[in-house]
Amino acid sequence: MKVIYAPDTNFLLQFREPSQVNWKDLTPADEVELVILLSVLRELDKHNHGPNGRRRKVAERVLKSIRGLEPGNNLEVRRQGPRVVFREIEPVDETVDLPSWIDRSKPDEAILAEILEYQAGGTSGLQLLTADMALKRLARRAGVEAVMPPDEWKLPPEPDANEKRVNELERQVRQLL
Repeated sequence: MKVIYAPDTNFLLQFREPSQVNWKDLTPADEVELVILLSVLRELDKHNHGPNGRRRKVAERVLKSIRGLEPGNNLEVRRQGPRVVFREIEPVDETVDLPSWIDRSKPDEAILAEILEYQAGGTSGLQLLTADMALKRLARRAGVEAVMPPDEWKLPPEPDANEKRVNELERQVRQLL
C-alpha cells in the first residue's frame, strides 16, 4: 500500500528529515511518496536566501536533497520501514475551477490550489501534510484531506538570541574554571 502526501513548507523546515521519522505513527503504508509542490519550492528558495539562521540552513539542506528531482525520477530517502521517496508530478494542463476564496498570492492557498489541480488531473489520494492549524482548516474548507504529523517529529525549538548569548557565556565560564 502507498500513501501520497504533499508536505507544506513548515513541515520541511520545522520537522525532522523524512528519513528519520517513524511513518508508522501516521500510516500503515509500506511506501510514502512526498510530492514537492512548486509553491513549496518557491517558499524554500525564499528561506534559502533569507537571513542567516536555522530556517535558511534547513531550507538549503532540503533544496540540496531534492536537487535531482524531476518528473518520473523519484528520489529515495529511505529504503524500507516504510520506503520514503520525494516525487515531482508533471504539471497539470487542465484548469480546475478553484473555490473563489482561494488567493494564489498567499502561500498556504497556493499550496491548496496546486493540490486541487493535481487531484483534478488524476493524482488521487494526494493529502496535505501540515502542522499548520489555519492551513488544515483551509484544506478542510477546500475538500482536501490534511494530515498532521506527530509533535514528536518536530525539531527542538531554536534558541532565541538571549538564550544563545547565555549559552555562549556559560560555555566561556566553564572554560575559565
